[in-house]
Amino acid sequence: MKVSGAVLYLVLIIAALCCQVHASPYGPTTPTTCCFEFTSKKIPSKFVVSYGITGSRCSKEGVIFVTRRNFEICADPNEQWVQNIINDLDMKNAKTQSP
Repeated sequence: MKVSGAVLYLVLIIAALCCQVHASPYGPTTPTTCCFEFTSKKIPSKFVVSYGITGSRCSKEGVIFVTRRNFEICADPNEQWVQNIINDLDMKNAKTQSP
């Protein structure tokens, strides 16, 4: 019984440390989320409020769109509709940042 309690304690400590490392930010604008699958449906641009590009630590490059309801949706950066939404968001942000 003592051995199984010690093993359980060790597993919990390791799990806690792994979660801490995984959740640490790589930078202020780099999402820590990686995309393993892309959406097969086009997202209307009116629902998207922001986006991020997956980091170099991810196995696949992807775009993570954040919707008005705070959902994160992975999309293929090579798709034309994805590039159109990115361009629209960049233009909106450029207009709001101008003096």
